[in-house]
Amino acid sequence: MSNEAMKTIEIKGWIWAAPTWDGQGIQYKFDSFDYEAAVKEGRGVETWSGYKKVAEHSFTVEIPDLDARTLRIQQLEAERTQLRANFQRRVNEIEDQIGKLTAIEYTASGREGAA
Repeated sequence: MSNEAMKTIEIKGWIWAAPTWDGQGIQYKFDSFDYEAAVKEGRGVETWSGYKKVAEHSFTVEIPDLDARTLRIQQLEAERTQLRANFQRRVNEIEDQIGKLTAIEYTASGREGAA
C-alpha cells in the first residue's frame, strides 16, 4: 500500500454510441469530451458526426493527489529529449551531406590535378 496522499474526484461526462470501424456494429464509450458540440463547431466532422450521446454519467474515484508541476516537468523533459534527438538526427544528416559533397569535390579536384 502506497503512502501517497489520496483525494476523491468526480468525473462527469457522457456515454457515447459510435459505429464500429467496419460499420457493422455499435461501440459504447465514456468521455468527458462533447463530440456533438465539436461537430456543431465544425471540428472532427468526418470522425465524430456518427457519435450519439446516449446518457450523461458521472462517477467518483479515489486517486493519488498528484502535483501538477511534477507532471508538467515530466512532460517538458520528455519534449526536451525528443527535440534533442531530432536535432542530433538532423545534424547527422547535414554532416553526412557535407561529407559526401566534400568527397565529390576532393575526387573532382584530384582528377583535374592528374590530367
